[in-house]
Amino acid sequence: MSRTLLTAGQVAERAGVHRSTVHHWEKDGKLDAAEVVNGIRLWDAEVVDALVADRAALAVEPSGRQCTSNLCGECENADDLAHEDWHRGGDQ
Repeated sequence: MSRTLLTAGQVAERAGVHRSTVHHWEKDGKLDAAEVVNGIRLWDAEVVDALVADRAALAVEPSGRQCTSNLCGECENADDLAHEDWHRGGDQ
């Protein structure tokens, strides 16, 4: 069975992040490219889905509220609600 490979744009769309975040994840060792074809980096869809699921699980606070900003790669602390507000355009 062949695996599904995704471009940076497809990974970003699946994860709900900007393309640059995908490249930051790779630079930080959170996501390794499966292949490079003609200079285009491709990621395994199953690996991407696992990373997205792990990051989403970490982003749930004890109250059950989801901190979607943690998926951006900028927020290292799932409890950083000020950062979440910043992403929504709230208090800055």
